[in-house]
Amino acid sequence: MNRRPRGGRRRWFALAAAFTIAACACESSTRQSTAADAGSKRDAARFVSDASSLTLQWIGPTQGAMRSSPVVAQGVVYAGSSDGRVYAFDASGGTGCNGSPSACAPRWSFATGGPVTTSPAVAGGTVYVTSNDHNLYALDAAGTTRCSGLPKTCAPLWSAPLGSAAPFAPVVAGGVVYAASNDHEVHAFDVAGSKQCGGQPRTCAPLWSGHTDGAITSSPVASGDMLYVSADNGEVSAFDASGHDQCAGTSSGKTCAPRWVARAGDAITSAPTIAYGRLYVGGERGVFAFDASGATSCAKTSGVKVCRPVWRATTGGPIAAAPAAAGGFVYAGALDAKLYAFDATSNRNCTGRPRMCTPLWTATTGGPISSRPAVTTAAVYSGSADQNVYAFDTKTGALQWTATTGGAVNTSPATGDGGLFVGSDDGNLYAFGPSQLARCASVSDPTLANTTSASPRPAVPLQAGIATANLWNVQRSSGIVSQCFSTAASGQAPGLVTTFNLTGLTPISNGPAGYPEIAYGYSNDGDRLCIDTRPCAAAPFPIPVQNFLAAPTTATLGYSLGAPAPSALPVDLIYNLWIRKSPARGAPQACDVEVVVYLYGSNLPPPPPARSGSCAVAPTNLSDRLVMDGAVDGANAPIGWNVSVGAGGTDATTVYFAITSPEPKASARLGVSLGDFVKKAADLLGPAYAATSGYVMGVELGAEFNQAQCANACVMSSGDAQWSWTVSNFSLEAAGNKLNVIGLS
Repeated sequence: MNRRPRGGRRRWFALAAAFTIAACACESSTRQSTAADAGSKRDAARFVSDASSLTLQWIGPTQGAMRSSPVVAQGVVYAGSSDGRVYAFDASGGTGCNGSPSACAPRWSFATGGPVTTSPAVAGGTVYVTSNDHNLYALDAAGTTRCSGLPKTCAPLWSAPLGSAAPFAPVVAGGVVYAASNDHEVHAFDVAGSKQCGGQPRTCAPLWSGHTDGAITSSPVASGDMLYVSADNGEVSAFDASGHDQCAGTSSGKTCAPRWVARAGDAITSAPTIAYGRLYVGGERGVFAFDASGATSCAKTSGVKVCRPVWRATTGGPIAAAPAAAGGFVYAGALDAKLYAFDATSNRNCTGRPRMCTPLWTATTGGPISSRPAVTTAAVYSGSADQNVYAFDTKTGALQWTATTGGAVNTSPATGDGGLFVGSDDGNLYAFGPSQLARCASVSDPTLANTTSASPRPAVPLQAGIATANLWNVQRSSGIVSQCFSTAASGQAPGLVTTFNLTGLTPISNGPAGYPEIAYGYSNDGDRLCIDTRPCAAAPFPIPVQNFLAAPTTATLGYSLGAPAPSALPVDLIYNLWIRKSPARGAPQACDVEVVVYLYGSNLPPPPPARSGSCAVAPTNLSDRLVMDGAVDGANAPIGWNVSVGAGGTDATTVYFAITSPEPKASARLGVSLGDFVKKAADLLGPAYAATSGYVMGVELGAEFNQAQCANACVMSSGDAQWSWTVSNFSLEAAGNKLNVIGLS
């Protein structure tokens, strides 16, 4: 899109980083990282920062109490139930849901032979889960392989007997899945179900097993080259995760002893957490911190290396679940109904040797807390037996938000994919998300009124999940421009909704440089598109043109138009590609190329004036109609285009493509190969231009007022300046790698 006369500042508009993914669910089901602060900063980019805006979005019913903490991965929430099943729900609440709030059916489920009270682990497209039927199961996360029927049910890819009840979550790390049972054993299995596996249905034996002196009381935790597991004798055993050190036996099955043990001098009642080089664990009387490497405060005792706490803290009740560590804090929920926050480094509120610490703050709920908190940069989320889930300020413990379920909340909340998910003893999975109002942003008078500058209007103020929006090339207007992000659960059309209602709208000039437009984009400036409920992805640009030509990038857009009818549109929906000679940022230069793809309407803009210079181009409207392969509503179809070449509104040369067939519809999903447009531009312009050997700097999506309907810099009437559209799907795919920018349909 040609926004303004030559010169110009950068042309791309980042989308606000919206959502956070926080700490893993109760009884850790994922590999823990020692880079807690780095993870916390990434989390801040992917979850709503204002917990007070959360509202109930949907409910996933099961047939038993939910004691399994949910896990969120790739747009799906996985959780087990006391009814013996593992469930997979659509995180957005857009599939299999009805009512208000929506009640959602699972995408698929799997029936074990006993209650599932532990958190699943998800890695490499596989869900791993243990059951009180004494087995570990591996399932296809997508619900495809070994899945069938309506409603869809799945069978395991492979399973492994554990010898006794397994009320502990598995953990996956380094090509191994670890699972513990309450018979003093922790087992390591090949994550792919290949080594030590056979038969039909496929079953697996351990690669190695570790023995603890006490009965195991928690899920194992993997970090670095170590595997940690708690036991009821007051010890945390630290094993070599590879199954080599302190191990004996053959390759068909080894038995391992711990490298060292952490001894608290108290009954240990939780899984450990590894962060900041420390091992944090809960006990009957408080929280204990050990050196995670087994070096500090450690000595041999009767041939066994024993480590003592480097600091400890007393609480008013036992700590029943793993503490959470983030932002320099350690958070632990206790059975005295309180959430405690301690300094992770034992500098604040700590004295003596070994260090004895008191809380930096405490927060009180109405019932015992028996699950691990989930932490974002702004809030600590915790469930309670009083049937509520709470959000407290991470630094002060001030209450930010609370919501009530129909039963005790004994599961850890999970954050990610745009929501907060928690299981309840009433048998339901609850999904909370930002309210529709909290996810709208707008700019209005006096910002838009009576301004004569040719510069763009200030960007729409951003909140969680809203794309930056600029109104460009407007000499005078008043009214409002807004963007909202909605889900199906909100009762609105799902997607990114852009609306403008303007009066006295005057273009700054005739031609491409002067026509009003509103846009957001994806560029090499480090911008990220996070308006989807999925995690952010870094911008893939710049892409060398030759790569674009060899493996064309496919763009798919799902949209619906608010008003007016397609035959009377005052606005064209547009893709825009910028191609530069150099991958450096900056304003377009001579011989750079702009490719404008009009997805709606067949009227090309008036030919812009010719320009002089080394890359001069005379305005040209091609008489022949170009036909290229595409997809309409998921079906392959030839799409016809008119093509013109002009000077454009910047120093770049512009090639315009306007769709002519099929006839545009008010709602559609349209797929095109952006590489085809680059090829055609290169053919038309020749080797002097960037379209042949430059860099594709980004792709932009937006709308521009139809220049053919207002060809003489006219003042647009109020009716012409009211329009809206909803983008429900926007994806880019190159060389088989698909990026879902907006993926609600």
